[in-house]
This record gives sequence, C-alpha cells and structure tokens, in this order.
Amino acid sequence: MAGLAFISILFSTLVAIVTAYSGDMTYNRYNGNVGACGKAINNGDMTVAVAPSFFTTANSNLDPVCGKVVTITYNGKTTTAKAEDKCAGCATADIDVTSALFTDLAGSTGPGRVNVQWSGI
Repeated sequence: MAGLAFISILFSTLVAIVTAYSGDMTYNRYNGNVGACGKAINNGDMTVAVAPSFFTTANSNLDPVCGKVVTITYNGKTTTAKAEDKCAGCATADIDVTSALFTDLAGSTGPGRVNVQWSGI
C-alpha cells in the first residue's frame, strides 16, 4: 500500500511540473535560416519558437530549452514539435512555428494567427 501511495505522489508531482499555456500561434518561413538554438530550420520542419523568457543562458545555442518537445493543440488536433528558436516578438504564452506545422494544425497558413494550447517547457 505504501508503494501505491508513493507512485500516486510521484505522478501528481510530475503532472504539476508541466505547465500548459494558451496563446497565439503564428508562423514564419525559415527557408533554412539558423534558429536561436544553432540549427538550420526548413519550412517543412516541425519546429517551434518560444518566447525569450524561456531561454535562461547567455548562449542560446546551449540553452536547456533547445530540443524540448512541445505538444500543441488547435481545434481538437494535437501535434508535437521541437523548440529550436526564440520568438523575439512573442509574449510568454505565444509561439511561432514553421509554415508546415501551422498548416498541419490550422489547415493552411491563411488564418495567420490562431489561439492554441501548448505545453512541454
């Protein structure tokens, strides 16, 4: 019985660590440009840029946020992407994604900006 209580407490703690955000998602055409994490980003990649407040080191190439998997939900559809860039114009809850990722969730880049829920950082 003690083991079950420990597992329950551990699970509750892990769930509490993951913060969910609700914010605007916009898209960027990267065209192979290098993101803040030091990797080239192509328009077809499943990549997300997060607000500068998530970066904690002076050298963004070495920041712990780089490579984290982010789960994004829009209009009942969910997908994942890697954090590989910094979105200088984003508020904390906003994200900027590749055009392919935006199209995957929103159907096209036509809307330009949609409200999403995301987590993982």
